Amino acid sequence: MPALGGRQPITYQFLPHSGKAVSADRFFANEITALSIGGFLDLLGDLTAAIDAVTIGQLSKTSWGEETVVSNTAPSNKNAQQESQMLIRMRGATTQAPYSVRIPTIDFTAFNYAPPPNGDIVIISGAGATTATTDLVSAIQALCKMPDDETEAVVVVSMEAER
Repeated sequence: MPALGGRQPITYQFLPHSGKAVSADRFFANEITALSIGGFLDLLGDLTAAIDAVTIGQLSKTSWGEETVVSNTAPSNKNAQQESQMLIRMRGATTQAPYSVRIPTIDFTAFNYAPPPNGDIVIISGAGATTATTDLVSAIQALCKMPDDETEAVVVVSMEAER
C-alpha cells in the first residue's frame, strides 16, 4: 500500500506502426508544489526527450496530471512495434526495493549491448554506454521516485531489450 502523501504518476503513450496506441508503464515523481513545479517541468522535459530519443514509435500522448495529445499520426517505420520493448529495472535508493517499467516501440539501435550470452542486456554506464542510454538513465534517476514512496529516489540497475 502506498504511503500517505502526494505522488505524481507520469505516463507516455506511443503509436506503433499498426496505429493502435500502446502505453509505457507508469513512472512516478514526488508531489508537485508551487515551489517545485518549475524544477519538475524541467526534469519532465528531460525525461520525455530521453524517452523520445530511444523510441521509434510516435509519441502520441503524455500525462502527469494534465494530459497532452502530442500526435495522432502513426509512424511510417515498420520497425515501430509495440512488442519491441525495453525493460528498465530499478531499485529504491534507500530500501533497495525492486521496481521496473517497460517502454514500447524501442529503437534497439540506440543502445550498446553486453556480449553473448547476455546480448539483450544494455550497457548502462562507462565507455560502452551510448549517450542516449546515459541520458535516459540520468533523466529517470533525476525525476522518478518509487511508486509506494514519493520521497524515495530510484536507481537504474539494468536495462534489457525484449524483442
